[in-house]
This record gives sequence, structure tokens and C-alpha cells, in this order.
Amino acid sequence: MINIVLTMKNDDNMFGYTFAASSVEEFKRKTTEYVKKLNVAGIRGYAVHTINLDEKETIQQHDAYFEDAVFLNSIEEFIERANEEKTLTKIDVASYLNTKYNLTSFQLQKIIYYIYSDYLCSENAKLFRANFEAWDYGPVDRDIYRIKTYSERTDLNRSNIYNKIDSTSLDVLRFLDEECLAYKDKLNDVNNNPTHRKNTPWTNTFKNGTGKNNLITDEVIMKYHELEKI
Repeated sequence: MINIVLTMKNDDNMFGYTFAASSVEEFKRKTTEYVKKLNVAGIRGYAVHTINLDEKETIQQHDAYFEDAVFLNSIEEFIERANEEKTLTKIDVASYLNTKYNLTSFQLQKIIYYIYSDYLCSENAKLFRANFEAWDYGPVDRDIYRIKTYSERTDLNRSNIYNKIDSTSLDVLRFLDEECLAYKDKLNDVNNNPTHRKNTPWTNTFKNGTGKNNLITDEVIMKYHELEKI
């Protein structure tokens, strides 16, 4: 039995989809069909493996390379997962900036917030998903705070952004660099915090402490971000 294994790898995580063919003709037909589906969906960077398995042998038993791989149930699930892996995340952005610019925790939080807010207000769309809360020293994303505080060496020093940014979208990296360079020297003093100005998104959410740790919504950011721009 010929088994065709499609895999994608992100850092140390691998996922895949496998299907069997009983003849060379079926092998060619299925491979052509699934590769076409992947191309139509714009999926790139996957690998195709051909394995001859014994009747009761699993792929993991046959080759230890696939030992930790998560195999999905259909080509549609594989495509959905591959699309999720291409989506830019706040951790991708934080890792990229932290690795390239060696930012303090305060700088990283504020620059990520300004990148998110500037893009949201100018494009009326999210560059990535984030949840900024009104903490004492300004907007903070709790997930980024935890990683920067407790596992920076492992989780913020491995930027996955290059796997998601291809040659047609290098303007995203350019935008991140321009924003960071514009803000990093202006957002390094907790005592001179532009997010604490009157009527900013943080001020309207924090409400002198009664709204501490509450979520700063996109609606509030779009309405008041202009007041905290530098």
C-alpha cells in the first residue's frame, strides 16, 4: 500500500494529512487532486512524502521523523490548519521586535500597542489579534507580558514571522520596523507615558482605577487613539 503524507512544520510542531493508494494510477490521481486543492487555497511550504507501509504498521512506527506529528482527518482540515499557521500573531510580532531591537518590557508593550492601534485606525482592520488591558502603567497584553516576564529566552527569541511573510508582503515588516524605530526611544520612560494623557483609550478605560485591568476595546481605541499619538 502506497501512503502519501503531506506535512507542514512550524518551529518544532508538525501537522499532516495522509492518504493511501492501492495502485500507481490512484496515487497519481489523488496526489494531483490534493495538490490542486492546496494550490487553489494558496498553501505553500508543505512537504510530500511517499511511504510504503506494511498492513498493520503506522507512519510513526515506520519513521521516527513523524513521531510527534499531529495527523488531521481530511485535506480540508489540513488546509484550514495551514491557513491558521500563516496568520500573523501578536507573539510573532513581539518575538520579531524583541529579537531585533532588544526592548524592555515597558517598551515592548507600548510599541506593540501603538503598532496595533496605528494600523487599526489607519486601515480599519487588525494586523493581528491582541487584548490590551488597562494596567497601572498603560495598555498591556497579558499573554505578551507573561512570555516576556517568565519565558523570554524560549518564546521571544525565536521569531516565526519570516515563515509567514513572503516576498509579496514585505511591507508588513517594513511597517513594523518603521513603527518601532519611531517609538522605541520615546516610549522608554514610565514617568512620561503618552497613553496616560487625558481622554486616551487607557484613561477612558482605567477610570482612575475603577476600571483597572479592563479590556481596552477596539471601539475606544479608534475613537480616542489620536489623543495619545506622539
